[in-house]
Amino acid sequence: MTSPTVFEAISSMNIDLISSLSEHEIRPLLPSLLRIALCRSLDESQFWSYQRKRIMEILYNHEAANMIVSLLSVDFHSLEVYVKKEQQLRANLISSEESQSTTGNIVLDFEKSGGLKRLKLVLNELLASQMSIKCYLAQAKYPSSNHKYSELFDNEIYIDEITDALVIAIAELHNSICLMDVIETLLYFKRGHHIIWRLVVNFPGMFSEICSALLMNGDKQEEENLIGERRIDVLRILCKINPSHALLIRTEALESLRMPALCIFLTLDSIGCSQNISNKVRLVQINDLISFLSGLFFRNDEKIRTWFVSYIRNCQKKMDQGSTTSLTQLRAELLGCLKFVLQKNEEEGGNLSLYLVEASAILRLYCALRGIAGMKFTDEESAILLNVITQHPAANPSGIRFASTALCLLLACPSVMTNTEAEKRTLEWLNWLVKEESLFGQVSGVRSSFGEMLLLIAIHFHGNQITAISELVSSTLDIKLTLRNTTLSRLKTMFTHEVFTNQMITAHAVKVPVTTNLNSCLPGFLPVHCIFQLLKTRAFTKYEVPIKDWLYRQTCNCTVPLNPVIPPLIEAYVKSVLIPTKTSSATNEPISEEEILSIFKHKIYSIEDNVENRMEVVEEIQPTCLLTTQLILLYYVLLYEDTRLSMMKDLTFFNRSVKIYSPQLFSQLPIFHLMQKAKNEPQNYGVLFPRLLRLISTHYPHLCLVQDWFAAEERDATSKIQIKTNVSISELKSRLKKAFESIGQSNETLSRTLDRMLSLPNNYLWPLSSTFVDSLPLLLNESVTSETLEKAKKVWWQLNCIFPDYLCVMTVNALSNQRHEKKLTWDDIVLDPLHVLRCNVKVFRCPVLMEITLHILQCFLIASRPHFARRLLEKPSKTTEEEKDREELRIALITAQESTAIQLLLECCLPMNDEEKNGDQSKLDEVKKLIGVHLHQVFIADPNLVKLVHFQGYPSELLPFTVSSIPSMHICLEFIPELLSQPDLDKQIFAIQLCSYLVEQYPIVKSMCIAKLCFNVTATLLSILESGKRQQFFIPVAPALVRMCKPFPPLKEDAINLLIKLGQIQISRLASTQPDFICTLKPLQKSVDLEEINWDEAKSFLSSLPSIDLLCHTIKQSVKTLY
Repeated sequence: MTSPTVFEAISSMNIDLISSLSEHEIRPLLPSLLRIALCRSLDESQFWSYQRKRIMEILYNHEAANMIVSLLSVDFHSLEVYVKKEQQLRANLISSEESQSTTGNIVLDFEKSGGLKRLKLVLNELLASQMSIKCYLAQAKYPSSNHKYSELFDNEIYIDEITDALVIAIAELHNSICLMDVIETLLYFKRGHHIIWRLVVNFPGMFSEICSALLMNGDKQEEENLIGERRIDVLRILCKINPSHALLIRTEALESLRMPALCIFLTLDSIGCSQNISNKVRLVQINDLISFLSGLFFRNDEKIRTWFVSYIRNCQKKMDQGSTTSLTQLRAELLGCLKFVLQKNEEEGGNLSLYLVEASAILRLYCALRGIAGMKFTDEESAILLNVITQHPAANPSGIRFASTALCLLLACPSVMTNTEAEKRTLEWLNWLVKEESLFGQVSGVRSSFGEMLLLIAIHFHGNQITAISELVSSTLDIKLTLRNTTLSRLKTMFTHEVFTNQMITAHAVKVPVTTNLNSCLPGFLPVHCIFQLLKTRAFTKYEVPIKDWLYRQTCNCTVPLNPVIPPLIEAYVKSVLIPTKTSSATNEPISEEEILSIFKHKIYSIEDNVENRMEVVEEIQPTCLLTTQLILLYYVLLYEDTRLSMMKDLTFFNRSVKIYSPQLFSQLPIFHLMQKAKNEPQNYGVLFPRLLRLISTHYPHLCLVQDWFAAEERDATSKIQIKTNVSISELKSRLKKAFESIGQSNETLSRTLDRMLSLPNNYLWPLSSTFVDSLPLLLNESVTSETLEKAKKVWWQLNCIFPDYLCVMTVNALSNQRHEKKLTWDDIVLDPLHVLRCNVKVFRCPVLMEITLHILQCFLIASRPHFARRLLEKPSKTTEEEKDREELRIALITAQESTAIQLLLECCLPMNDEEKNGDQSKLDEVKKLIGVHLHQVFIADPNLVKLVHFQGYPSELLPFTVSSIPSMHICLEFIPELLSQPDLDKQIFAIQLCSYLVEQYPIVKSMCIAKLCFNVTATLLSILESGKRQQFFIPVAPALVRMCKPFPPLKEDAINLLIKLGQIQISRLASTQPDFICTLKPLQKSVDLEEINWDEAKSFLSSLPSIDLLCHTIKQSVKTLY
C-alpha cells in the first residue's frame, strides 16, 4: 500500500513532491505520469511544458516506463473495436463455460507479448470474469462467498504490469471500459484489492466517486461474505491513502445505512494506536470514539439507531457461536478506555478524580449497548465495569453526574455483579453513597444530588414499581430503557432491606433541606421528586411522619419557570390529607389557614400594604417568588375544596371531620388577577394554568366571563406610564375625592383625574378603588357629561380586571338605596342576587352605571349556581329521593331568581311618569339597548328562561322592544301553540300579541303557520266567549290580527271575515242591551263561500259601525289599518 504523501502528490500534481518520492513509491504512478508527459495536452503554456519536461526527467531512469510507452503506442481505435466485439460475443455466449476464461497458458503469453497483445490479454481476462460474474449474480447462482480464480490476476508478480495495462485501457477506452465496473470485478480476485488501490492512485480525481460506488454496492448489515470483507478492506486502504476523506466516507455510510462494520473500522483507524502515547493524545482518542458511538445511540435519527442496533445484535449472535466480528475490536477499544481511566486514577491515589466526564460518558454508552442493543458483557467487561462503578468519585458536579450514571448502569446491567464478592462490593458502595450524598451537595454547590435518586429508587423498589425505575433511569440517561423485574431481584433486596427501609426513607426525606429557587431548569433529581413519590405511596401517613412544614417551605422556595412536579405534588398531598388508605385512617396535616394568609397578605395587585383584618402569624416565611407561591397555594386551596366537596358523602358516612377553610379566606384570594398573571406567562406557569382553569371554571364560573378576559387582555396590551414615586397613595385618594366633590361646579377636574387613573399601573390603581366606588352615586348628577361617565366606566372596568369579586361587592353597596344599613357581603349577594337591582332608581336611567349593574347582576347570578350546589354538597342527602327533591328545589330557586331579575329589568324599560310628560326618552332608549343585549345573552345561555318569562307574562307595551331588540326572541315561535292552549284568557291574549310582533319581525314559513293557528283560535273563541270576555279579548287581539296580515297578505280574508262576524255579533249585543240603540246599517247577504262576499259592502259595513262602543271603535280602526 502506498503512503498518503504519494496520493497527495499525484492528486495535487506537486512535481517537487513527486520528485522527492523513492523509486518504489513512484512505481504505481508511472502509467498516469507517462500519459501526462507523452500525450498531447490542452494546456500548451510554457509553465506546463516545463512541468512535463520535469516529469520526463523523473521517469527517465525507470525501466518499467519503456513497457508503458509501448502500451501507449498501440492503435486504440482498433483496440476499442476489438473490445466491443469481445463484449458482444461474450454477452451472446455467456452461458458457455468456455467463454468464461482465456484458454492456454495466459501467464506465459502475457510475459512474452508486446504492448497490444498484453492489453488484449488483460482485457480478455477481465471481460470474461466480469460478464460471468454479472450473469451468475443476476441468476443467484454464483456463491458470493467464493472468489474468482484467475492465473494472471492472482499472480503477485504481474500486479504492476496488469495495473499499467488497466490504467491505459481505462483512460483511452473510457467509452467501452468503466472504471467502476472494473473495480467491482476486481473484488472477486484474490489480489484484486492491490490492483484497486493502484487504479485509484492513477485516477485521483475520481476518488470520491469510487468510494461512493463501493459503499452503495455494499450490504446494509454485517458483511458476512468474502466479497463484503474485501470491500471493507479496499475502503479502509483507500481511507488510509487519503485520510482526509475517511470521516466523510464514514458519514456517507451512516446516511446511506450501509456497511456498519466499515464505520467501526474507520473510527478505530482514525483513532490509531493507543500504545506509547501521551495522556493528552489518548484522551482525544477516547473522546473521538465516545462522540461517534454516542451520536449513533443518542441522536434524534431513529433510522440510524435502529440500523446500528441491528448490526450489534447480529454480531452478538455470531459471538455467541464463537465467531469473531468487527464488534470485537470495538469492545476491546472501549475496554481499553475504561482501563486507562482506572489506571490513571490509581496512579493519583485510588479515588476517581480524573477523567470523570469521560468515565460517565463511557458508562452511559455501555448502558445503551446493553439496554438498547442487547450486547452481553463478558466476564472481563463485567469485572472492569463493576470496578469503575464502585469507585469513589470526587465531590464536584462531575462526580455527582458519574455517581448517577453509575447507579443507572447498575440498574440497567445488574449482570455486572457476577458473584457474591461483587454484590458485597456493590452494597458497600451504595452505603457509601447514602453516607456521602449530603457532603457532595454542600461541597459541589449543586442543588440536585444522587441522594434524591437513591431515595427514589428505594421508594420505587418498596412499591415494586419497576416501570417507574425504568422511567427514572431513562430520564437520567436520556435513552429509553426497559428493566425487568427478574434481573433486579438482588438489587431490590439490597435497597429495601439493607440500604433504605420504608421508615428510614420517610425519616430521611423530611430532613432533606428544601431546594432553594426550585424551578424547571434545575437538572437531575431533587428532594421534591422523592417527597412526591413518598406521598403517592402514603409512606408519611403510614409511619406518622409530618410533611406539611417541609411542603410549605418548599412552596415558598419555588420560582419560575415552575417545576412540572409541583402540580402533581400538590395533588398527591391533598389526597393524602383528605383520603385515608384502606388499611389506615391516618392522614397528613393540611396547611393551616394562618400560613396561607401569611402569603396572601402581600398584595401583588396593590402597592398598599394593608394588613387589617388579617390573622396573626406566629412564624412567617418570606417566599422567594411571591407570585409563584401564591399560585401554588391557590391551586392547593381550590383543589382541597374540590376534593373535599366531592367526597362529602364518604366523610358523612364515616363520621370523619376534616378542616374546612373559612369563606373569609376565599374572599381574600385575588383569583382573577392570579389567573391573568399565569395566562400571560405560559413559559413560566404552563404546567399549572390548565389545572387552575379547570377548578375555577367549575367553582367560580363568574370569573371566566369572556368579556372580563378580553378586557384584561386589552388592559395588559395598553402601555402605561409610571407614576412618580414621590406621590403617595393618600394624596391620590384625596385628589380623587375632591374631583368627585367638584361635580356640581365643573366636570373638567374629574375628567382629568380619571384620565390620570387610566394611565396608572394596576398596583397603583387598585388602592384608589374604594374611594372611586364610594363616589359612584355622585355620577347620577344630571350635570355630569357623557364623556366623564365614559371615562368613569373605563376606570371601573380596569379595576374589574384586578379583583372583580371585591369590586362588585363594593359597587353594590355604593349604589344601594339602603346605604346607611349594614353593608352586604359576598355571601349575602350570592344568596339573593336581586340585591343588585335594589339600587338607586336613578341608576336605571344612567346608561353607564346601568351597564355596570347588568354586568354585576350577571356575575352574581352565575355565581349563585355553584354556590347553591356547594351548599347541597356540604350536607349530603340520606336517600336518593331526598337528593332528587333537593336538586329540584335548587333548580327551581335559581330559575325563580333569574326570571325575577328578567322581569325587573323589563319593568325598567317602561317609561316613568316624568319621561311620559316630558317626552325625553333618550336615556331610556340607551338603557333598553343595554338590557336587550343582556337579555339576549341570558336567553341564549338558557333557552328555558325565554319560555318561563313569557308564560309568566309582562306588559304588552314591551313586546315591540323585546322582539326587535332581543335577537333570541325567535325561540318563542316554538312554544306559542302551547301558550295559546292555556285556559287563562290573558295568556292567550299575550300569545297572540307576541305572535303578531314575531311574525312581523320573522316573516318565515313557520311564522305563517303560527299566525294561522292564532286566527283559528280567535275564530273558536269568538263563538264561545260570553259578551263581557269577548270585549276583553278582542280589543287587544284585533289590532294584533291585523298586524299579522302585513307580512302575510293572504290572511286579510280571514281577518275581514272575523271582523265581520265580530261586528255583527256586537251590533246584535247593542240592540239587545240598549233600548235606545237604532241600527241603520244594511245587513250583509249571507253566503257560504267567503269569496262571494261583496268586499265593498263589507268595508262599508265595518266602517259604518257605531263608535259608541269601544269594541266597535277597535273594529273600525282595524279596518282602516287593513285597507
